[in-house]
Amino acid sequence: MPLLITFIQSLAGKEKNNITYLLEGTVNAVGSIIDWMIKNDFISDFEELNRILETTPKPPEGNDYLYFVPAFSGLSTPHHNPGARGMFIGLTHSTTKADMIRAMVESIGFRIKQIMDALYKDTAIPIKKIYIDGGVSQNDHVMQILADILGITVVRSKHPDMTSLGAAFLAGLHIGFWRDTSEIKKLTTHTAEFDSTTTAKTRERRMKQFDEACTRSKNWVVQSRPSRKLKIFLSLFVIFLVVFFFYF
Repeated sequence: MPLLITFIQSLAGKEKNNITYLLEGTVNAVGSIIDWMIKNDFISDFEELNRILETTPKPPEGNDYLYFVPAFSGLSTPHHNPGARGMFIGLTHSTTKADMIRAMVESIGFRIKQIMDALYKDTAIPIKKIYIDGGVSQNDHVMQILADILGITVVRSKHPDMTSLGAAFLAGLHIGFWRDTSEIKKLTTHTAEFDSTTTAKTRERRMKQFDEACTRSKNWVVQSRPSRKLKIFLSLFVIFLVVFFFYF
């Protein structure tokens, strides 16, 4: 399976002994893409990024799209290829810096779409809406680009850091501050929703091209494979963790 299966045990109220299963996919570079753009003078800050995205048109219909593969430290889910490295593909004489910036932002959406497709492959459960948090989510143009690539509703969460909020929710459940998750669901709010403005045909064609770009970026760095003994040790360690958390 292309995604890591983990689970957590609810610790409060009527859900005390329930197990919640989670399919998890990771992207190594999201916020780091913006940091890399600032570091290398593509943009100076988020405000400049907003201005550039506002004035840079969408890619034209056809096959001459510019893509960026954000493999600064390999490609994780669903590729799991640590030897992949970042690249631009589709550069021409007419390519501008603004085009490159838009391609870098679009790569965030394409990588999320790859994870969504892997989720559907594993579960056959369609995803109709996703919630986004973090610094990137505060940019309307970025959110619209994500919606256009994903083809579903993209929701901006009111809280900028859902990771810390989720930890607080779990702690509250543990000490009985909230009786169950139904109370927590009432606390989750959002500030805006963005719907796709592109056709399914365009999304499918562009996704296929990005997948091809990822394929070409793989194995640029030859990685040494772990020994058989190390693989066995890691497998046993994972089994131990699963058994420990399940029973204790």
